[in-house]
Amino acid sequence: MDAINLKWLQKVVICVLIITGLWLIDIFFKLAKTSVLFDNFAGLVYLVGVFFIAYFSLKQKEIIPLNKEEKKEIDILINETSGLKSNQKKLISDDELKGMKSILIQVMDHKKPFLDPKLSLFKLASQLNISTHLLSYIINKGCNENFYQFINTYRIEEAKKMIQDSNMEHLSLMGIAFEVGFNSKTVFNTTFKKMTNQTPSEFKKAILAMM
Repeated sequence: MDAINLKWLQKVVICVLIITGLWLIDIFFKLAKTSVLFDNFAGLVYLVGVFFIAYFSLKQKEIIPLNKEEKKEIDILINETSGLKSNQKKLISDDELKGMKSILIQVMDHKKPFLDPKLSLFKLASQLNISTHLLSYIINKGCNENFYQFINTYRIEEAKKMIQDSNMEHLSLMGIAFEVGFNSKTVFNTTFKKMTNQTPSEFKKAILAMM
């Protein structure tokens, strides 16, 4: 994927400032009425400026380009809302939900996809060969969590194991955070504290004190 370049916005701002400057000069000094040359020049600048802004605006790519299938799935998820809903439409039977939840847990336990910092609902659903819509339903109904809560629970549990593992002593807490799939120190610390009532440092000190 090409890197997103937003430098075009700077060019657009400069263009708008030039147009605004000419317009203000014309208002204060009435140059368009007294100078045909200025009037023609200003008109040309306005025209070029409009085409310049239109060109770069239309040329700019989506910030997060998605394929058609992903856009379709996102529309479905938005309509369902991101929250957990008790009156959510039933997609599969309770027995099917139990079976698919079991498969999901096996994948999480053995393949550990949560270690991928770029893991998304799309990626996990593709590993299970189901739609993101159905995966979201399984997590919401079967685990009573949303996707990010579900994934971060596994990441924190893995982090706790690594902190207690003497073979991982060479890793800092931030190194462990990266190893289990987090890419932000703040998110790691906040999530860890929320799930364990301890910061990673406090948890590590408590473990060392028990040894």
